[in-house]
Amino acid sequence: MKNKASLLAVLLWVLCMQLGFAQSRTISGVVRDAGSGETLPGVAVLEKGTQNGTATNIEGKFELTVSSANATLVFKSIGMEEKEVALGSEDYVVVQLKQSTESLQEVVVTALGVSREKRSLGYTSSNVSSDEVTEGGDRSPLNAIQGKVAGVNISSASGSPGSSSRIIIRGLQSVDQDNQPLFVIDGVPIFNNSSNINSLNLGADFGNGANAINPEDIENISILKGASATALYGSRASNGVVLITTKKGKTSPAGKQNFGISYAGNVSFSDVYILPTFQEDFGQGWDGTHLLGENGSWGPKYDGKERVWGNVVDNSQLLKPYVHLPDNVRDFFETGVSYQNSISFNGGDEKGSYYVSFSNTKTDGIYPTDVDTYNRNTVALRGSRNAGIFNFSGSLNFSDTKSSFVPTGQGPTVYNNIMQIPRDISIVDMSDYTNKFYNIDNYFTPYGVVNPYFTLNEFGSKFRGSKFFGGLESSVELTDWLTGTYRFGFDYGTDNYNIWEAVIDAQAGTPNDGTSSEDRGSVRERLYTQRQLNHDFILSTKKFDLTKDLGMDILAGLNINERAFTDVDAFVNDLTIPGFYDISNSPNQPSVPEDKAQFSIGIENQSLRRYGGVYSQASFDYKNMIFLNLSARYDKSSTLPKENNGFFYGGANASFVLTDLLKVRSTVWNYGKLRVGYGSTGNDAPVYVTKSYFEQKSVNVPFRTYDFPVGGINAFSISNRLGSPDLQPEITKEFEIGGEFRFFTRVTVDLTYYNRVTTDLILGVPLAGESGWTVITQNVGEIVNKGIEALVSVDILKKDDLGGFTWTLSTNYSNNDNKLIRLNDGLEKVTLGGLSTIGFFAVPGQPLGVYEYSVPETSPDGRVVVDDNGVPVASTDKVLKGNAQYDYILGVTNRFGYKGITLGATVDARIGGVMFSRTADINNFTGNGVKTTFNDRKPWVVPNSVQKVEQDDGSIIYVENTTAIDQQHQDDYYSADALAEEYLIDKSYVKLREVTLGYTIPQRLLNDTPFASLSVSVFGRNLLIFRPVDNQFVDPETTTFGNGIEADFGEFSANPSVRTYGFGLKATF
Repeated sequence: MKNKASLLAVLLWVLCMQLGFAQSRTISGVVRDAGSGETLPGVAVLEKGTQNGTATNIEGKFELTVSSANATLVFKSIGMEEKEVALGSEDYVVVQLKQSTESLQEVVVTALGVSREKRSLGYTSSNVSSDEVTEGGDRSPLNAIQGKVAGVNISSASGSPGSSSRIIIRGLQSVDQDNQPLFVIDGVPIFNNSSNINSLNLGADFGNGANAINPEDIENISILKGASATALYGSRASNGVVLITTKKGKTSPAGKQNFGISYAGNVSFSDVYILPTFQEDFGQGWDGTHLLGENGSWGPKYDGKERVWGNVVDNSQLLKPYVHLPDNVRDFFETGVSYQNSISFNGGDEKGSYYVSFSNTKTDGIYPTDVDTYNRNTVALRGSRNAGIFNFSGSLNFSDTKSSFVPTGQGPTVYNNIMQIPRDISIVDMSDYTNKFYNIDNYFTPYGVVNPYFTLNEFGSKFRGSKFFGGLESSVELTDWLTGTYRFGFDYGTDNYNIWEAVIDAQAGTPNDGTSSEDRGSVRERLYTQRQLNHDFILSTKKFDLTKDLGMDILAGLNINERAFTDVDAFVNDLTIPGFYDISNSPNQPSVPEDKAQFSIGIENQSLRRYGGVYSQASFDYKNMIFLNLSARYDKSSTLPKENNGFFYGGANASFVLTDLLKVRSTVWNYGKLRVGYGSTGNDAPVYVTKSYFEQKSVNVPFRTYDFPVGGINAFSISNRLGSPDLQPEITKEFEIGGEFRFFTRVTVDLTYYNRVTTDLILGVPLAGESGWTVITQNVGEIVNKGIEALVSVDILKKDDLGGFTWTLSTNYSNNDNKLIRLNDGLEKVTLGGLSTIGFFAVPGQPLGVYEYSVPETSPDGRVVVDDNGVPVASTDKVLKGNAQYDYILGVTNRFGYKGITLGATVDARIGGVMFSRTADINNFTGNGVKTTFNDRKPWVVPNSVQKVEQDDGSIIYVENTTAIDQQHQDDYYSADALAEEYLIDKSYVKLREVTLGYTIPQRLLNDTPFASLSVSVFGRNLLIFRPVDNQFVDPETTTFGNGIEADFGEFSANPSVRTYGFGLKATF
């Protein structure tokens, strides 16, 4: 029995071994592209449910020993559909993989709204999804993508509600024309003008056209950068194109209808973020003496003793301790709050779809009361319908905005008043500005400033803007390969604002009567209307085969565009009735506001411009591996001389999918593409510069000026502008080369080099007075922008790596070398803006935006010349030094995920360049800045300084300076013209731009609820900033000079930036 049992055990063991060997088998085969039949190298071949796998070789072949006779093989490859093959009796299999729908849908919207596979593009295109636009809860779609796109510089003008955003793509192209890109929404070009006042006295920023777009309506944003990508847009596309595709309803299978509701809302809170770093040792006074009427902190050191302060009123005076108040400025501001709500309805059947949305954004900013508010309502209607060979679609979008802005600048503006309050005085205690100690009559200082609460409540602005835009599109399938399309687009908008300065009139006999703080008040009213009509007639073909391997599609069209503008802008001062802010409330004739006087011909200006163009594009495709795109456009513009108003633009780009072309795809190198492009675009001229025109006149006679019409009689004369019959458009030509690569199915690299040259720069050039003219518009020079853009994205953790965790790191980098190459003979430099003390210029051989300012006079051996008080003396010759351009821009985004939880963070860095800061200027002037405490304000001698002495014979000698700058003259030192460079600060920064944390409720928890999906989130924006030590004053992103090239100059007492926190909710039903 024992032997029989042993034999039976041996037989069972042999049987098991035979069964095991019988179940394992070796499978071999080849993997091909189902479309082209080409073999596919680098395809992952896995035995399902195990870690067993291999990859196809360069010939697309593989061999794998599987553990089960009934095993299933899984085939995976980048850009192809995953496929499972259950093994039968065959040991050799031929597998065909189709291009994945996801890969085929990896498309970008290109010029004229044409969607193409990204692999076919010979230029770089950046794409931003709806989630990226909305996750941070920003009311501006542009602000939402800051730091996320290479080669695109987006900045926020300020932290004020509704303020504008500026976008510059691959550097500045023009010295006098717009440098903003063209915005196109669903194929319709729209205005993106900013509504701002670039005044040094009462500046304001009410936002720009892109603010009219509800971020929740956006499906995606495509940014076209290079000229070969934008050439089809011709004379409006030299600065790039921002293509916004909005959400639409979805069709449904025959006999069915779908309907959905989506809601998105968030609440956010803002607090004042960046304020100047103030000194903490010295209080009210001047020249080291505690003087109660001073607006600076040049007094003695704090001693903690009780002291009287302010003016004597009714035989009484205020009393307070002489101590530092670290938060006297920060305490002035409040927590701002913003509510955003958006709801949409969408549906459709087999023949069409519809989408309807409504949104409201309501914001109250960080200033007390409701003086800085923003209230925007948007409505969007979109629909489409199919009728046999005809397809129709359309959209209507309406935005209505009401807002108020706290004016910026010098004089008695709120922030300027605050900056001129000593560090020992409580600001919030003065909130009752009618109190006898804090009112206009008795405010503690008479030196051109008043109680900030008076300005806050009595000065102000109001804005009302509406924007109505949309389009209609109809297409007909003329044949099975040819489609005709007509697209009509329109954009109509009005901006109406009123900004005022209250009468400041102290009662006779009071301390402030007759001082520089008094003002008779002013009011400015503006009504700006703009209208745009755009027509496109397009013929396009489907892709057709020229040969077995070569495909082609063609597009040709006609474009007609008309833009009309009416601008009524008037200013009066010396108000008759206090508190009544209307142009009629003055004995003075309304005049052109000072910030527009140099280019406006009157209070009311109207203009009309038209252009038309024909264009075509041909695209070739060889085996879905080599692509060539050719485009051309010919435009005629009404703003150019009639004999010279036609101009041609063209572009060509090609891409080569190396991994398919060379058959080198592997598990290491998954995908590789090279691309190259060259193209041209342009800028036509401003309106009415090619000929002289008539303008309404005024006549100066003794003791008064007559502005016509007078007594029912009108008068006109020829303007002082000399015509420009030979004017050419600005032409931008650009070459770019780059590549896209993927490695290890995790690492994606995109690199681009570009070289962009803009010639025939258009500029209004001053003429000598004896010529009888003052200005002529000419083509004057050439600008070059060249640089590198890089994007690296790494899937550090994929879902299957670590229990469902995901982690993606994305980094984008760009540097742009901007330079003005030349100007016409006779032009040494071009004024771009600036001040009388610090200029801002375009200079040949330098980047656009070079500063010119005074420096200390020096002796022949280079030593600083000082005056009798030891303060440096300004040289009679100013220097050109420093520029406003960044050296490079860097953005880093981390995204984490785990079972419905998402966490994202974006860091945005801008390195290099300088900016002017009046906030720095005023803090040094008042002694509130940290720098002003150098040497503990004890006397000190300027190092290596000399004094200039004139001898009796008129000769000059220089003697060693031994005069120390004492406390009585240290304020003179910090406000000396010779030290203007102190007000140019490094504009570099690194910001934690955005952090988001979201959670999507699992679907199983929503099964018995009305929700189809539900998610919640918290977010923060501008949470941290790192700045160079010499910028202790402002957010370097801030500007008060609009969205043009002058915006780079800097800020003139800008409102402070904010930090924002919030939470949001999204639901679909």
